[in-house]
Amino acid sequence: MLPELPPFRPALLAFDLDGTLIPDQDRHLTEETSSLLAELCALNIKLAVITGRDGLSEKMRADGHLHAEAANNGGTIRVGDQVIYAEQLKPEDLELLLRHGLTGAEVVIYGEAGYAVPAGSDAPADWMQKHGVTLLTDEGKQTAYKVRFHHPEAAAYANHLRATQPQLVVTGGIEPYLNFVSVTPRQATKSIALKRIAAALNAPLAYTVAFGDSDNDADLLEAAGFAVQIGTHPHLTPHADVQLSEQAELPGYLRRLIAHLRAIPS
Repeated sequence: MLPELPPFRPALLAFDLDGTLIPDQDRHLTEETSSLLAELCALNIKLAVITGRDGLSEKMRADGHLHAEAANNGGTIRVGDQVIYAEQLKPEDLELLLRHGLTGAEVVIYGEAGYAVPAGSDAPADWMQKHGVTLLTDEGKQTAYKVRFHHPEAAAYANHLRATQPQLVVTGGIEPYLNFVSVTPRQATKSIALKRIAAALNAPLAYTVAFGDSDNDADLLEAAGFAVQIGTHPHLTPHADVQLSEQAELPGYLRRLIAHLRAIPS
């Protein structure tokens, strides 16, 4: 049986990026996916990416025919060429995170000025050089969007933060990302991003469709009018209306959706 299509004409499709719209570790959309997104756009369907990445390239925006994007798990939201939201960590919360106690941890802060690391971070030197990473300054502490940790005990630290710091959003620390954790402000969630993007694009939330593959997509799928899980992550399944077994099935699903939309009145 083919996976169910949304029971309504969508106003907005919102995609996670890595593992959903593109395979994990890929950097670009395939020509096939880009073409399908162009067809959806031509059918007057709004398109958005909501990702844990720190931002999207101009090529990704163009190839995805995007009307909106949210980066940093929803902390920064852009509609067209305008950033409409930028949620920053409070300086006292950043100071708390910098006292993490994870010896030898790779710690990276992403903020208004780009990437920075605190003194003592074990972030790889070649990665730092490639991305122009600087040492964290007092000014940088005022404009941080996200802190990312890589450490063998990251999962335990994530659980500690979830139990003691309700003002923070903690993602990761769950299979298959046990050693990776990202922390953002309370309002930096994918569900809030979806609601803000839908409002900005005049798309009723009940007529949104969300696609995601990992634990940090659970609230995104829960908030959407219809939810499509990519893959089989057990944390995500209770929040999905339909499941595609792998990312490679997404183009076929979009192709079926396009055919369905063309067959019904707009």
